[in-house]
Amino acid sequence: MKFRGSAASDPSSVYPAGDYFLTCTHVQDKDKDGHPLKSKAGNDMWVLELTVAEGEHKDRKQWHYLVWLLAGTPGHGMALKALKAFGIDPEGDNEILPEHLLNVTVKAAVKIQPAEDGYDAKNVVGKWYVPGELSKPAAPEGHPGESAEVDEHETAGDFDPAKLEKQLAAVAAKPAQAAPKKKPLWGGK
Repeated sequence: MKFRGSAASDPSSVYPAGDYFLTCTHVQDKDKDGHPLKSKAGNDMWVLELTVAEGEHKDRKQWHYLVWLLAGTPGHGMALKALKAFGIDPEGDNEILPEHLLNVTVKAAVKIQPAEDGYDAKNVVGKWYVPGELSKPAAPEGHPGESAEVDEHETAGDFDPAKLEKQLAAVAAKPAQAAPKKKPLWGGK
């Protein structure tokens, strides 16, 4: 039998940096013994399996570590952005459950983290796009409607701004994604 393999056919292999629609296809919040997952620093953590939802790299996977950090701790803002991208308003006291993230599609700027310390290169989220907070490059003075510069992510792949706005508006409009107000996880009022 003749066979020709390719690392690119591995769904967890590295794919090019750019803007992607990612669907959360699994949330791991417990270890093999049923205990809450912890980061190296001892903080509660979830591992999100993110799957590319469309385009040339559809079905490729990457993992994101959502670490529950106290307000004021470095990295807390990235956790807040991730939750907002999923349509969850993290302001105040919340109880957020894995099912609030499952099967939700978000937009993210994906970058490649180079190989280091014995680990292979991998895809990581560099920026979460939050519904209602999409920023466009500033127009040059005297030229309304024209951009001074174009972000490389705005032109990557088959990016369609109208489609993005529609999908992000749909995420923002989902009331089921709002976490019930019950228990403070980190830095709530």
